[in-house]
Amino acid sequence: WLMNRDKSLRQLTGDAGFDVEPTWSSNGQSAAFIRGRSSLNGQVCMLDIESGKVSQVAGNVTAEGRLFLAADSRRLLGKYSSPGQGLAIGWLNMESGEVERLQPVQSRRPFALSPDQETIAYVVTMDVAGEQGGNNGPMADLFLMPAAGGESRKICRFPARVHDLCWNADGESLFLVTELGG
Repeated sequence: WLMNRDKSLRQLTGDAGFDVEPTWSSNGQSAAFIRGRSSLNGQVCMLDIESGKVSQVAGNVTAEGRLFLAADSRRLLGKYSSPGQGLAIGWLNMESGEVERLQPVQSRRPFALSPDQETIAYVVTMDVAGEQGGNNGPMADLFLMPAAGGESRKICRFPARVHDLCWNADGESLFLVTELGG
């Protein structure tokens, strides 16, 4: 659905499944989103806002979580998995469907792209695959890495779970959503 400033509503999609995690193109003419059988993951689609046409992005990849469309709308940063490969933060080429894998990550852990699209912040918990979450404590490590790929740098160990994060408008600070506090 699209709600305009005058509060008028227009349905944009209506096919079967869940359409989640929308992100607008910089020119406002299209949006990328995830369509799946559940609200947790699915295939990447593009929506032309004017015509309402939805097209699935090529490639055999599954996306989950927040998406960030590059300024040129040719690449989409997200968390992707494909047959034989685990989940990783990466850039999806919107034409070819190829994913440039940047960093393997745990499922449902947050990440965010800086406003200048130069830096990715992401979270790693102490959880171990096959064990109940939290067995190794609630702490979370926060990392920064170049959006073009390269070495990750740990910036801190936070003393509680981090459920979401985002950059402020100037890209100088990160906002963390956590259970720490009173």
